[in-house]
Amino acid sequence: MVNAQVCGLLWATEQSLEMSLVLVEALLDEVKTTGLFRAAYAAPRTSYCNRKLTS
Repeated sequence: MVNAQVCGLLWATEQSLEMSLVLVEALLDEVKTTGLFRAAYAAPRTSYCNRKLTS
């Protein structure tokens, strides 16, 4: 038999994981629908490797 405190801890952990998954899914859906993902990759990016070093 599982201790009542352990059972409560396991239940709370399961609920926290489920809420975290729902939050991540909602954020990903928002990024997909607003086009933020495409906009982030369309912006020009500079790399430290491509910069000229000055001494």
